[in-house]
Amino acid sequence: LAAGRPGEPVLFECASALQERLVCPRRLVLPRSPDSMGAALRLLAHSRRALEERRAQEVQACPMCLDEVAGSRGIFLECGHFGCRPCLEQLARIHTAESDVGALRCPVVGCREAL
Repeated sequence: LAAGRPGEPVLFECASALQERLVCPRRLVLPRSPDSMGAALRLLAHSRRALEERRAQEVQACPMCLDEVAGSRGIFLECGHFGCRPCLEQLARIHTAESDVGALRCPVVGCREAL
């Protein structure tokens, strides 16, 4: 499993392989050890990186211009929604020019989380 990436912990490779082939459990129980918390944090970080890589490769729809672009060509907001760079840059320019930076919100209807 880890032959392609020397030095990368096999645990991450195993976790990725299991996620691709099995239904993920709702809960993961780690044995008590001095590094249990560290192992859990590394798994969470790996999961986050894998999600970011997957989203960057997938086609995403911008809620403002409705264009479909690769995720790597836009920005994923903290709330998880996506926007293409030109639209989000224009939104930021408008609010900055109007001195209303506090009104910068997620453009998805019903979300409106602050940027």
